Parts: sequence; structure tokens; C-alpha cells
Amino acid sequence: MIVFVFVFSIFFSLYSLSSGDPVVGDKYFHFKYAYLLRTEGLSAVQNFDWINSSSGVTNGSRQAVSLFQISLIPFTYLQNWLFALHVIDVLQMSVAIAIIYYVMRKSRVKYPLFFTVIFFTSSYFILRLLIGRAFVLAIAFIFLEMFFAIEKKYKSLFVVVLLHVLWHQSTYFLPLVVISIVEASRYLVHHKFFVKNFVATIIGVIVGMAFFPGFPLSLFSWLKNIFQIQSTDFVDVGSRSIGGTELVAKDFMSHFVLQELFLSFFVVGIVITLFIYFLQKKEDILFKKIENQKHIVWVYSLFIFMISTTFGALVMSGRFFDFLIPIIFVLGAFVVTVIENAKKIYIDSDLRKWLGVGVWIFMIIVIGNALIVVYAAANRFDYEPARASAQWIEDNSNGRERVFLRDWGNFTFMFFGNSNNVYTMGIEPMALKNSDEELYWKYYNIFMYNYYCDVGGDCEEQLLENKEILKNASDDVRKKIEKENSRKIINSIKNDFGAKFILADSGAFATTILLNPDLIESHQTFESNKFEGRFMKFTVFKLK
Repeated sequence: MIVFVFVFSIFFSLYSLSSGDPVVGDKYFHFKYAYLLRTEGLSAVQNFDWINSSSGVTNGSRQAVSLFQISLIPFTYLQNWLFALHVIDVLQMSVAIAIIYYVMRKSRVKYPLFFTVIFFTSSYFILRLLIGRAFVLAIAFIFLEMFFAIEKKYKSLFVVVLLHVLWHQSTYFLPLVVISIVEASRYLVHHKFFVKNFVATIIGVIVGMAFFPGFPLSLFSWLKNIFQIQSTDFVDVGSRSIGGTELVAKDFMSHFVLQELFLSFFVVGIVITLFIYFLQKKEDILFKKIENQKHIVWVYSLFIFMISTTFGALVMSGRFFDFLIPIIFVLGAFVVTVIENAKKIYIDSDLRKWLGVGVWIFMIIVIGNALIVVYAAANRFDYEPARASAQWIEDNSNGRERVFLRDWGNFTFMFFGNSNNVYTMGIEPMALKNSDEELYWKYYNIFMYNYYCDVGGDCEEQLLENKEILKNASDDVRKKIEKENSRKIINSIKNDFGAKFILADSGAFATTILLNPDLIESHQTFESNKFEGRFMKFTVFKLK
């Protein structure tokens, strides 16, 4: 409880002093969906028609509901929704950290507070925990599942697995992975399995998934989406922007090696885990104690999970990276515990004291720097221009007219500010390619190159050829071609996408649309008026 209060107080204070939002993303959608669940009930679930095409919508127009979204409903009663979002962000983070601390303490880890505080040396990890999405608590569920599995508390394990699946459906497979890893680790130590853990986990997953649309086929469709190895077409620069950067496998150098403390724990964790394994194989008498054996099962489990998530993050999906950082730090905690309990390291009491002081001073400096980075990030996104844009569209539309979003990522905060209109795409834009590939490529080329093309593919080469031609053309010819491209884009938005409104978050795209004022009924630009954070500017158009 003390850890929870401490973490909540620090980061809520940081948020209170900031004037923006560190992360723009799905939390805006989840909060507004929670509000619709409160105000419209099952109608919002069964008739979710705010997006023209999205893989988040299943069974026709039915949108799945998670326990996470239900938990947001009480916060929708607050008048200031941005304040409510900040409370949710910090609350989730505090609960997740408190649960991890609880697991380490109940497992009799040496220095659990130190290995909890060390999380805050990584500004990247702090910002991921403040993202306000369901996976934040899914990280904590992983550690609880490991704890109950190792302790053979299969009834508690069933409850946690069920809550995990209901809370964050897309990671429903992780409890199965966790139990498989734990039991494999148990076998390395005890040469036997605890079958009840498998039974409890499988039943928990099946019961949890049964609450979501499409069961039981959803078990296989979700798994296919999660584990699909990224194709070359998906991971090129353009498709990263289209598909979402989180899904793309991480670059080893930029996301891994450059985080020095993280890398150090990773390497040391590998070396010492192997050292512990060889000592155990030699049947070292100090490893025969029951408590030491549990800690060794922990070390093996965390080690295998660390290697698995590293592979997943570098090859399959960047989302595995969110589980990798806490796994490595907690592995460090259990490695130190095993080594100390086995009396493999002796440090003089005076040296231990001064070493502790030095480590804490180093930690305070690093954490202070991380908090400064987090505070700066908390001013990153200015919601006011987005709110004003959403309001302008709502005020100027008749009913549920469609809005074309140049960037699919803008759906979350536009939906947050205006649920009276319908949007061309959002949540998972690659679904458009599956439902209408011709339309997808038109959108792709508008988004990527500000260029209309109807050849049914990436038109970068065609665009480059046209640019070469324009280099030698007169100003009048160049303007005529640019105006024609603008006219084609506007007509495609009206006729192909069926949209009456346009939200332009790009100055170049807005300029292109303005080349044909005769096709525009009205427009308005909204921009940030604060002097910190990222400058936000949106131009909204109503077409004739």
C-alpha cells in the first residue's frame, strides 16, 4: 500500500504540474467507449458504427467489451475528462508497480524495494506505464500468474488468468506461455510437473475468451494476428506508419543496446543464470533448501521468459518489448537473492554499507533525470486544437456524416471529442486492406505521398517520375498538375470514401486541399497557443 501511495503521489504531482498529455493513443478511444457503454448500454456494443472499417469491430458492427473498459465507467462521471484520463494513467501504473513489489516481497526476494525503485531509472518504461491502456496491468498479471504457479496455488491462478483475459483479451495466450515456462523450469529443478496449474490456466483462458465475440474461432484469429511474422511489405517505412509502429519488430540497437542499465541487467542476468544452473547441476548442498529451490524456479522462469520476449520483440511484434524490461529487472532481483542465500558472494559489512549508499546515490541521480524526461513528455501533446477541430465538425455537420482522416491515428482523440460523426478508419487500419484493397491503396498513397493514384499499389515510383517532369515544367504547368491532383484527392474522398469532412493534420495536405477552393464549402484551422511541447495544428474542411 505504501508503494502504491508513493508512486501515485509522485506521478500525479508531475501530471498536475504539466499542461498536456505524454501519450496520444488508444486510451482516448477506450474512455469514450466506456462513456458510451454507460449512456447507451448494449446498443453501443451491438451497433458500433463509428468507424467505416476496422478489425476492432467484429461480428458485423459488434465491438468487444473488456473488463478494462468497464472499469473506466466510474471515471466518465468526472466533468474534466482530461483530468480523468490522467488519474487513470497514474492509477494503473501505481497498481502495476505495487503488484510487482508485492510478488517480490511475498517471494522473499532480497531488497524488493530497491528492485522496485529501479524501474524508475528508465524514462521509456515509465512512459509506457503511463500510456493508459489495458496492457499496463497485464504486465502485473504476468508476475501474479508466475507467483501463484510457482507456489502451486492453482485456484488463485485460475482467478488471475480469468481476470487477465477479461482485462486484456489480446494477450490471452500469455498465461499459457507463462505456465509452460514455469512448469518447464520446475522440471529442471524437481524433475516433475504440477498438472493442476495447466488445468487451471487452460480453463481460465477458455472461460475468459468465451465472453468475447466470435468464440471459439476468436482463439485462433487473435493468435494468428499476434504471432504473424512481419512481412517485408509491412515493415518498410511507409507500412510502419500505416500499420502502427508498436506492431513492428524493434530495432536491436535503438531500443535495446542504447539503454545501458537495461542492457547490463540483460547480460548479467544471462551469465549468472547459467552460473546458477551449473551449480545446481553439481547438486550444490546450498541449493537444496526448499525456499532456494523456489527462487531457482523463479530464475529459470524469468530467464526463459526474457529470452522468449526478446525474440518476440526483435522478430514478431514490438509489443513484447513492454514485458521485457520488468522481466529483466525482476530477474536481477531473484538472481541476487539466490546468490546471497547460497552464500556465493561475501561482502564485508562496512563495504556493504558504503556500497549501498553509493548505489542509492547513483539511483537517485538517474531517477531524477528520468523524472525530468517524463515531466517534459507530459507537455508533449496539446489536446485543445484536436478538441476544437472535433467540435467544429460536430457543429457544422448534419447527423452522422463521415469524416476523412488523413492519419488513421487521429481517430482516437477525434472520437473522444465527437462521437456524433462517423470516421473513415481507425484502431487497426490494415483492416481496410483486407476488406477493400483498392480503396486501401488510394488511402495509402494519399497518406504517404499526398498523391492520388488508382493503380492499386504503392505509387512512389510514379510520383518520382512526375516530379522529374515537373522540374523542367513552367510554373503554370506545375500549378495545373498540382491542382488536378488536389481535385482528384477531394473527389476520391467524397466519392470513394463517402466523406463530407476532412481532418488534415499535415500542412502540406491542407495546402493541397486548398488548391481547389471551389470544392470547399468552409474550413477552419486550429493550432496550439502554448509555448512548450509539440506544436499541434489541424485544418478541418467541409466539402461542397
